[in-house]
Formats: sequence, C-alpha cells, structure tokens
Amino acid sequence: VMIALLIYNLFLSASLRDVTYLYLATLLASAAIFEVSQTSILEIYLAPSLYQYKTQIIGLSSAAMMASLILFFVSFLEAKRIVPSLYRFDLLLLGFVLLLGLATFAFNYHQVAVIFSPTIVLIVAFNMTTVIVAWRRGLQAARFLLIAMMGLLACILVFILARMNIIPVSAVTENAFRFGFVWMAIGSSLALADRINILQAETAKANRELRDSESRLSQTLEGLPIGVAVYGSDQTPSFINKRTMDILTNPDRKFGPDLSLKRTLTEAMSYYKFRVAGSDQAYPLEEFPIYRALLGEASSADDIEADLIDWRVPLELWASPVFDSVGKVESAVIAFQDISERKRKDAQLEQYREHLEHLVERRTAELGATNEWLSMLNRVRQAVGGTADLPPVCDR
Repeated sequence: VMIALLIYNLFLSASLRDVTYLYLATLLASAAIFEVSQTSILEIYLAPSLYQYKTQIIGLSSAAMMASLILFFVSFLEAKRIVPSLYRFDLLLLGFVLLLGLATFAFNYHQVAVIFSPTIVLIVAFNMTTVIVAWRRGLQAARFLLIAMMGLLACILVFILARMNIIPVSAVTENAFRFGFVWMAIGSSLALADRINILQAETAKANRELRDSESRLSQTLEGLPIGVAVYGSDQTPSFINKRTMDILTNPDRKFGPDLSLKRTLTEAMSYYKFRVAGSDQAYPLEEFPIYRALLGEASSADDIEADLIDWRVPLELWASPVFDSVGKVESAVIAFQDISERKRKDAQLEQYREHLEHLVERRTAELGATNEWLSMLNRVRQAVGGTADLPPVCDR
C-alpha cells in the first residue's frame, strides 16, 4: 500500500508541479525504508552489505519521516501565511529533527530512539493543532488531514503503550504504527485530492468573476467617447474600442485598424504615417506616448496627426504603463481623441482675436487722429485769443 501510494504521489508531484505531493512521497519513501530495515528485509533480501548500518538507516529514515511530515504540514496548510506563529515553531521542530538524524552517527541508536517516539508524538499532536487552526480560518481541505492525523496519532500511541507494557502486546498493537501510516497516507492523499477540487472550484469561480469583470470593463470602454487601445509588452495591440475604429478609419479607402493583423507599434506608425501637427515631419517613435508608456513612463501629446489618405486627423493622446506584481511593465493603455473640432474653434478664436486686434488698432488710430485735430484746434483758438467765430473745443 505504501509503495503504491508513493508511486501515485510521485506521479502527481511531477504532473501537477506541486511540492506538497513531493513531501508526501518523501514521507512514504522514508516510511518504506524504515519498514524494510525494521523488519530486516533490507539486510536479508535487498542489500545484505548494509547490515552494519542498520541502526543508522532506521534512525535516518525515522528523522526523514518526521522532517517530511513537518514539511508536508507546512506546505499543505500554507502555514507561513495562515498560521505564521505556528509556522515558526514548526521550523524549530524541523531543526531539532535534523539534529536527531545526525545524532544517530554520534550516539548509540537506543539512546536516540528514546527521543524519537515522544518527538513524533509531539510533531503529530502539534500539527493537529495547526490543522484545526487552519480549518477554522477557512482552509476547508484540512478536514481530511485532521482525520488522517487523528488515526496516525491513535495508532502510534497504541504502539508506544504496548512497548511500555501498559497495554497487552499483540499482533495488532505491534503493527499499530504500520496501520497508522497507511491510514495517514490514504487520508493525506484524500486531503490533497480534496484540496485540488476546492482549488479547481475556486479557480472556476475566479475565472467566471474575471470574465464578468472583463465583460463589464469591455462594455465600459466601448461606451467611452474617446479611443482606447491596450498594447502588450511585445508592442502589439490586444484591445481597441469602437471609438478607436471611428477615429482612425477611412471607409472609402477601406483603411483603418485591424486587431487581427497584430500590427506592432512600429508598423502602426508607418501605416498611419503619424506626423508632427501642421508639418510633413514624421513623428519620432521614441516620443510617441504609447512607446514611452511601455518603457514605464506616463506620457501625453497633442501635436500628432494621423494620415488617413484623404485627410489628416489631429490627435491628443495620453498613455500610461500597467505594472505586474513585481513592478515590471506588462502592458500599456493609450487613450486619444480627435481634436479636429477643437483645432477649428481654436483657429476661429485666433481669427477673432486678430480681427479684434485690427479693430482696436484702427480705432486707436482714429482716436489718435481726432485728439490730434482737437489739440490743433485748441492751439489755434488760443492763438487768436478765443475768437467767437471759431467753434468751441470740446473738453472731451
């Protein structure tokens, strides 16, 4: 049973790339080595030359079982995240177990074996507490593991009590720890399978929520009055909204954006012949907002024109980078709008301003001429001594 479960968990560890299965497989392998050495199968049938190392093999396999059990608990229960205080104590237990394994080379096996039994009871009992805490904190898959550990602990206690002559020695009590390990191995495998089912259910739920969120986001972006496009780190677009199509399309020429073509940013620059506004100068790629956003810098510009063959569209653009969890740019979002109407109104305002300036200049000149005439008239009046035949000068 142990060998079959070992092969099963090794297969799952390789296929799922989950280290928890590897820890369980190591636990089962250690238990199998302990079993064949404890029962002398190793020295009689498998490797007679190892007989002189029998006590060390039993000690090391026992230490490996306990260390694997601790690592299995830590990985399965996500102890570092869910129960960090208990996780630190598990690390102390792991260090103590490794020292016990090394002690089998320096001390008599029976001296070390006296410590092994209470140590494994402590490890199982402590981690049962960890299982209960993790379960109460929401890790539902821990329930099968709790049942597995309860069976293992009960069987180990029966075996120890029999060895201490507290309960009668029999074939059942002598083999109790073997039954316990089989029970634990089966229960742990069921716990892992249950965890996979829970993770699959949670993943499916998360995927549904993600699809719903993406759908809502897509609908929102489609309804925006400005063009929006998303570029990946490979400089190809992954999304464009309807307004983007409206702004950059010349239907008569069948000219416009096509997401399926996956044009790179360089190809798009060439396709639309982006120019510096009001000139035939090609807009430099390194100054283009989406290019700078893919380098991690938010950018904007309002001096760009897209050539749609029959006319040019003046554009105002804003681009921002999107970072992943480690701070690396994974994509960039660009928003833009057609500012033709704004340019037209700006031109009209400029004409009005120039016309007003012309009117002001002309009126100023007229007022200047009038004032000069009045000033001259006043000087003439004063020169003739205020003759009544001259018209009075207006004070204004």
